[in-house]
Amino acid sequence: DHDRIIQVFTNLISNAIKFTNRGFIKILVREDPNDIECAVIDTGIGISKENLPKVFSKFEQFGRLAGPGEKGTGLGLSIAKGIVGLHDGRIWVESHINKGSSFIFRLPKYTPQQLFLGQIIRGINESVKKSSTMSAIMFAIPHFQEVSKVVPLSELEAALKDIGGLLNRSIRSEGDTIVQKTGEILLVLVGCKKDQGEKIMARLEHATNDYLKGRGLAEKVSFKFSLAVYPDDAKTAEAVLSKLKG
Repeated sequence: DHDRIIQVFTNLISNAIKFTNRGFIKILVREDPNDIECAVIDTGIGISKENLPKVFSKFEQFGRLAGPGEKGTGLGLSIAKGIVGLHDGRIWVESHINKGSSFIFRLPKYTPQQLFLGQIIRGINESVKKSSTMSAIMFAIPHFQEVSKVVPLSELEAALKDIGGLLNRSIRSEGDTIVQKTGEILLVLVGCKKDQGEKIMARLEHATNDYLKGRGLAEKVSFKFSLAVYPDDAKTAEAVLSKLKG
């Protein structure tokens, strides 16, 4: 969730600014084969060894600088930890008094296949709770890499974002979700029967084609639309995804 990761950075950087009165604050991002590691490093007042285990607890604040200024709630680091945890990541701190602190978090990298599969599994679980069906609709640009050589990638990404907005307006209930990744958009509709899914897909296909024509992209970009319904068409998340891509 891009917005939530921005919130993590905002909380960590704000915290570093609050406790650093000289020196610098450094932000690092490093890509490893399976993870992304992010760090916010400061030369501030640091945290004592005995307080380190309590840093991410709610309402805890250590080493507040003397002087004017509104006191925070002590929730920023706790919130950051919660967000990182929801992304299946981990966060920790390394610090020494009067030498500064390094707040580091690692996030696992996901392939589009893993992202889509995770949302389909979630959709199936929600549908099972409601004793209902689930419709999954996929919008994909065939031969995306080849198309990106003809249409600038920035223009393709803008189009996908706009089309994602069209899909977002089609979400009908709280359990419905949209996942977008590299030329593919997945729409998961919890409690949606096959005939309803077919009608929604037809409306979205029409709206998407109108959008492409309006942007002058209809001759260069086309979308493939597919529908798979649990449990009518497939009885596992893997089978649902296979049908969508097949």
